[in-house]
Amino acid sequence: MPTDASSLILVTVLILILVSTLVNIWETRRKGISLLNSNKKIIKTIKDSEVNIAKAIEKIGKQDFRQLEALVSLHDMLDLKAALPPTRGWAASPDLLLTLTSLVRKHKPKLVVELGSGASTIVLSRAGAVEIVAIEHDLDYLKSTQELLLEHQVSNVQLIHAPLIQKEILEESFMWYDSSKLQELKEIDFLFIDGPPGSKDDAARFPALPVLGSKLSKNAVVVIDDTKRSGEKVLAESFANALPNHKLRFLDHEKGTAILEPRYL
Repeated sequence: MPTDASSLILVTVLILILVSTLVNIWETRRKGISLLNSNKKIIKTIKDSEVNIAKAIEKIGKQDFRQLEALVSLHDMLDLKAALPPTRGWAASPDLLLTLTSLVRKHKPKLVVELGSGASTIVLSRAGAVEIVAIEHDLDYLKSTQELLLEHQVSNVQLIHAPLIQKEILEESFMWYDSSKLQELKEIDFLFIDGPPGSKDDAARFPALPVLGSKLSKNAVVVIDDTKRSGEKVLAESFANALPNHKLRFLDHEKGTAILEPRYL
């Protein structure tokens, strides 16, 4: 009997060791499969990221090439007396500047009003605008534009410093140009809206319509930058509603451009 009991104990111990070993093997296998699946997910994530990065680089490369082409065309078309200041970013992109050039040459406006100033002011002048009134809220930037005008030997631009002030328009409050500086404007043939800054306020440029809409000439052209932002897109559509004899089109520029032109010209 003692021998049988010892044998039973030994068998039991061996079984327990075997079971424990099998459990460890199963657990190790489970962890291995889990790690393998995890690695597959990691590999897939890396591959997806590589594809997305490649697409982003390709898109940026195409955009850079497109802007370079526009800049070269711009220099070919205009009689520039000095280098243009940096474009893109906060400033107008070359594709927009090239479009401004074409529109001014096509419509030959006598009076151009520009909300904002800088490289676009030079381009509008060199494209053939007779008179330009550029509205600028930032005094330092206005001085920079003044220096640009001297460098480019431009004399047909009136720069107006109009600080941003709180205004009540159509029962809403806006920070917009001091419109007392704009009272004498009338018969605007070409309105270019690229200010005030609108990156932090979708409605920042909305007052341009109620303040300047009635000052447009019958066949005026309106150009709005940054229409890939919702605020500027809505502004363009609001201008279109207010000007039923004009047609609205959007250009897929770097930052988006809206153009309103008379239908019957």
